[in-house]
Amino acid sequence: EKFSQFFAYCPVITIPGRMFDVEELYIEDYVSCVAGPQVQQAAANGQMNGGVEAWRRDRLERGRERARMANEFSQELIALRSKGLDPDELAAVAAMSDVNFVDYDLLAELILFIDRDERDGSILVFLPGWEEISASHEILCAHPDVKEGMAKLCVFRLHSNVSPQEQQEVFRPIPKGQRKVVLSTNIAETSVTLDDCVFVVDSGRAKRMTYDPVTQISSLGTAWAAKANVKQRRGRAGRVRAGVCYRLYTSAQHQSMETEQEPEMLVVPLEQICLSTLALGLGNCQQVLGSALDPPPAKQIDAALRTLKDIGATDDEHKLTPLGNKLCQLHMEPRLAKMLLTASAFRCLRPLLAVAAAREYRDPFMNDQRADGVRVMMSDTCQSDQLLMADVMGRYQEMICTGGEGKASAFCHEHMLQMGTMRQMNSLQVKLGDMVVKAGLCHGIDPKRAGRAAGVQALVQCSEWEHESELVRAMICAGLLPNAARVCDKGGKKRMVLKDGGKISAQSKSVLQLDRIMTGNGFVCFHELIKTSQLFASDLCYAGTVPVAIFCSKVERCGEGILCDGWMRMSVSNEGVAAILAIRAAAKRCVDRHVCGVGIGSKSAEVDLEGVLNALRSVSGGVSSRFGGDRYRDDSSMSSASTVAQTQ
Repeated sequence: EKFSQFFAYCPVITIPGRMFDVEELYIEDYVSCVAGPQVQQAAANGQMNGGVEAWRRDRLERGRERARMANEFSQELIALRSKGLDPDELAAVAAMSDVNFVDYDLLAELILFIDRDERDGSILVFLPGWEEISASHEILCAHPDVKEGMAKLCVFRLHSNVSPQEQQEVFRPIPKGQRKVVLSTNIAETSVTLDDCVFVVDSGRAKRMTYDPVTQISSLGTAWAAKANVKQRRGRAGRVRAGVCYRLYTSAQHQSMETEQEPEMLVVPLEQICLSTLALGLGNCQQVLGSALDPPPAKQIDAALRTLKDIGATDDEHKLTPLGNKLCQLHMEPRLAKMLLTASAFRCLRPLLAVAAAREYRDPFMNDQRADGVRVMMSDTCQSDQLLMADVMGRYQEMICTGGEGKASAFCHEHMLQMGTMRQMNSLQVKLGDMVVKAGLCHGIDPKRAGRAAGVQALVQCSEWEHESELVRAMICAGLLPNAARVCDKGGKKRMVLKDGGKISAQSKSVLQLDRIMTGNGFVCFHELIKTSQLFASDLCYAGTVPVAIFCSKVERCGEGILCDGWMRMSVSNEGVAAILAIRAAAKRCVDRHVCGVGIGSKSAEVDLEGVLNALRSVSGGVSSRFGGDRYRDDSSMSSASTVAQTQ
């Protein structure tokens, strides 16, 4: 009806689907079958598995107690008490009424209860995220009935953190006499179909992303799913035969759920949508997006337009600049698009294509604690998540060229990389290169005549300086700015501080943890901020000071130094300030020539390119090399840049 009204009350055609009957059971309907055994078994498991297991169960009991106290006088619990539920059963129901609490022991007992059903068929469990999947997997597999073979279960995890090989195991037949249990997120609602699924366990929870356009912070948290989502989950049990859906929440909670999930347009940054709107000439972004089926808030659109102006894609009147017109043709996140455009101008495209491919696809490292150590070892002292990905992809491609698939496979195995993911990233890198060519950013290659090998040509022709590590670092910063934080060191304790004074931390997989930052000075750039238990930054790159001074939006003289983008202060001599301003002008000319396709290859163009390169080389002592190793060192002042200005 909503779509019909939006499209001037157009006719609605209903096509009935085919589904077998699915019995729905809420937690109050079956809790008496699982809560009693769970409480008794918890104590036994604590004795069998030692102090750690006992501590875990004590923690779960405390969480259940807190939830029970919070819900003790709710109308819902009073009604359930009148149905004859005992205190333990009421405590279990109350605990699962807390959206942020999952009783993994209760879930394990429920799965084992289902396994005693005479009907065959797999069990599909919907959980909100990786943390819940991992904890459920651990506790279920440690249950005495599973360990001792009384319950013959094949337990699988379905999540993006799991390797493609392990994901494929979910769809393969299992030995006769065993039952498949799949722990999954909401990806199994629609994207994945298990042909043998008969039982569904629905936690009723999902990870939800919210976006604050004022702070430009995305927050990822657990929330109750919408009625439409849980209906879809129930349907997974009725595709091949009649099934059962066990809900880990009450019927009252189900009634209070939202009807539909919030549209994605309301919970994501709108830069790419606004850029496309302007490129298509549809008019004012506020008016166009305001007429959408579910229009985003005006302040969210304003925030996107400010970001586009900050990266140089639009002018003060929100009209596309020549740079903005080129970014539109790359059909990706504007920051990544600017990164590739700038890299092609400065002849170091290949590593930046690897960075974009890694961002657009997935983490190639295996989900294993040992892989985290390998990640740190491979990053050495590069202090950048992006440079690590560029190095990994470069080394993988070398293995392919020198020894074929066999050598590449051995490289992946040694460094705990997923071979399938590396293949996909390699293919995506070439496709992104083809996109750069078709946007007219690889001068010397006619985009109209470019063939299937255009992407490979781009990798070669626009990558003359790909081993200039500080140049590549600067290109990353050019795309990420103004997303930056200052590195502060007070009394040996480092912090990363935002413009507003807020502190941020690196995500757990990042190689740029505070204890790995080799200096207490300079700045880090990041892709985005995500708020979960605290404020985290994703995809960090240590920028030092020189790249920030060259590629930030605005530089002003301020006392004995400069002020970048209105808040990043740097102490620089008068001579150094003049040098920085000259290098900034040269860098802008390089990008402008590349965007407009004018004057490329001229003597003045080469002088500008060499001038910027020399300024960045001064940061690392003039060393040109592959990423990683002790070639990186931070720049605590701008004094070395003054000699570069003499070349202008």
